[in-house]
Amino acid sequence: MKKRWFFVLAKLINRNFIGLFQSQRKGSGGIEFATLREYQPADPVSLISYAQSLKRCRYFVRENIVEKGGVFLFIVDGSASVDFGPSGVSKREIQNRLLNILAPAIVQNNNQVGFLVVSDCVERYFKPAFGGKSVAERLSLIFLCGMKSKLTDLNSAFRFVLRLNILPDAVFVLSDFYTPVPFVDSLKALSQRCDVIPLLLKDPFETSAFPNIKGGMFHFRDMETGEFFWGDKPQKISNKRLFKRLGLDYVLLRTDKDESEWIKNMMIVFAQRKRRRRRLN
Repeated sequence: MKKRWFFVLAKLINRNFIGLFQSQRKGSGGIEFATLREYQPADPVSLISYAQSLKRCRYFVRENIVEKGGVFLFIVDGSASVDFGPSGVSKREIQNRLLNILAPAIVQNNNQVGFLVVSDCVERYFKPAFGGKSVAERLSLIFLCGMKSKLTDLNSAFRFVLRLNILPDAVFVLSDFYTPVPFVDSLKALSQRCDVIPLLLKDPFETSAFPNIKGGMFHFRDMETGEFFWGDKPQKISNKRLFKRLGLDYVLLRTDKDESEWIKNMMIVFAQRKRRRRRLN
């Protein structure tokens, strides 16, 4: 199953991100046309544009914009709330499965991939690097490392990325976005400088009343603080309006769904991104 989705996502990612990140260098290796110039003795004959040369009665060659690999960063929520998942698998299991599929798929085609594991502080940071072997080693460290804190502070994560010397081209945020610390301003600032794609982890128990129970009070425990409290139903918290207001393409990943449903949701979002890019071009 993993191998199947690896190839599906690799194809989707290549279609959506190749060509977005362009170097200033022009040459024969790119796809997008940049300009025509007169033929010089050192130029390969294969670069000659014969149609334009016939029109102008002298030889011309095409110069294209040479694409460069992108720099991708995964922000991974390591707080205790991602262990929640009574409706199916836990949110942490979704994280692990998608990282095992997405990261190796992205690192292809000369892309660099990095990881930032956060709780209410930066737990681990792996600088973006080339190579599938490097990605596999880092993923094993991420899955095995223990967290210093159970709390969440995405604001500190976004500000950490903004302070990096070289900003990534695209940032995937794998989180349930449950945090007591406001992060709207830092997310907005990051989205203005990078392509931010939230991968929103949700369990139905967090957003709706408990099944088959119509009333009464319940005793809840906060997984991050350990505090107990009484309530009549789960408190509905949604960041969808925020993502839409900031123009972010988010992917909803539910714990009661399986791998095929998660990939289907990602395919829908990537297809929308592709259509939007065509309209802009």
